[in-house]
Amino acid sequence: MTEEIKESSKLNIPAIDPNELIVRNTQGSTAGSGSGDFHQYRTYRRKEYFRLEKIDRDHKEVIKQEEFQKRREERILKESLITAKKASKRNRLKQLKKENKKLQQLQKQLIKDQNNNSNDKSNDKSNDNSNSNSNNNSNNGSNNNSNNKDGSSKYNDIIK
Repeated sequence: MTEEIKESSKLNIPAIDPNELIVRNTQGSTAGSGSGDFHQYRTYRRKEYFRLEKIDRDHKEVIKQEEFQKRREERILKESLITAKKASKRNRLKQLKKENKKLQQLQKQLIKDQNNNSNDKSNDKSNDNSNSNSNNNSNNGSNNNSNNKDGSSKYNDIIK
């Protein structure tokens, strides 16, 4: 009896109460059958069929629940993988945006520094050129060309 209960617990089948297996109102071999024996037999048989049907229903319900839990776990796992993939993509894009923002700030800073440096150089060159041009103009009184030492116009540095 205990072996049946152990086996049923392994199979996730509800345990059968040993009291339900006891057959009541049995007759000995020497007794004759009375007028109520058939009705007792019929009642016992009906109860036994209901009990077996209940066991089958419970077993089927347990199987359905197990299948449902299995499908549910698979679905949750699949959704969590998709969620993790999308989260990593969001984080990657967020990181790229931060890096791009930093790069743009660096580019702006470089451009600003280059402009400041070129303006400083052009201011220095224009001061040098104005001094040299005044010297050249004083030497060549009729020469109106304002060329730098390398022969380029003084406006080329500003345009660059």
